[in-house]
Amino acid sequence: MNTRADTIAAVASAPGAGGVGVLRVSGPLAAMIALALFGRAPRPRHAHYTAFRAGNGEVIDRGLLLWFPAPRSYTGEDVLELQAHGSPVVLRLLLARVLELGARHARPGEFSERAFLNGQIDLAQAEAVADLIASGSETAARAAQRSLEGDFSERVRALTERVVRLRVWIESAIDFPEEEIDFLADAGLAALVDAARADSRTLLAATRRGVRLAGGCTSSSSGDPTSASRVCSTRSHRASARSSPKSPAPHATCCARLSSSMESPSRWSTPPACAKRVTPSSAKACVARVSSSNGPMSPSW
Repeated sequence: MNTRADTIAAVASAPGAGGVGVLRVSGPLAAMIALALFGRAPRPRHAHYTAFRAGNGEVIDRGLLLWFPAPRSYTGEDVLELQAHGSPVVLRLLLARVLELGARHARPGEFSERAFLNGQIDLAQAEAVADLIASGSETAARAAQRSLEGDFSERVRALTERVVRLRVWIESAIDFPEEEIDFLADAGLAALVDAARADSRTLLAATRRGVRLAGGCTSSSSGDPTSASRVCSTRSHRASARSSPKSPAPHATCCARLSSSMESPSRWSTPPACAKRVTPSSAKACVARVSSSNGPMSPSW
């Protein structure tokens, strides 16, 4: 079944409500649908303000009608674009009217598929359309736009031409071995091979960058979260001690916790970092040193 003979239609704007909604029609019946909605033949590539009417003559909405005759259109076919208010209800009614006039629902990506099949874009540009729509950053959007403009395709064509020239040169040497001239010994051939290899490396690197831009990267944090929190706590204690000279040293707080909790160590949900290397006897000595240097210990410790 030749689906390219069908006239397809779909809402081209993003889902949801908005100021403006766009409905696109492509195929052989687009001219007849434009005539039925506008009342006369529209002028190519001009915006016409008109009322979009249902089959019973009731006005669905008022908006702009744009007509792009083949082959100077996105798909290479006759294309009609209708711009109305971006209400999902209005767009649904307008689409129903277009389907009533002979079009069918377009499949996802079918407009770009027809553009590719009609030679308007190549495969790399068709993929760039999807990348541009799904781009999540300015860098990704610019890269997709360059591919859509044909930058990547042009580089592929240039590399293909180099490889074809190499093939012709090598096949000529194989087909005519009786010739006295050694084609493969020509210095120009070696330079051509080096240039093709360099172009292929550059192209592969650009492709890998494009894949990373389009797909993004995934990062993860691994390790013991308890250890990480103890490290952060120790660093914050050190920073506060440096900024506040009168505050007790970090080991004073640690030793005080040891002293107050020696009878029931199970009270700690997470022991401090120094607990593994401090025994009850050494903790008492530590507390005594802190008390003699900083004054009597507060009962609130």
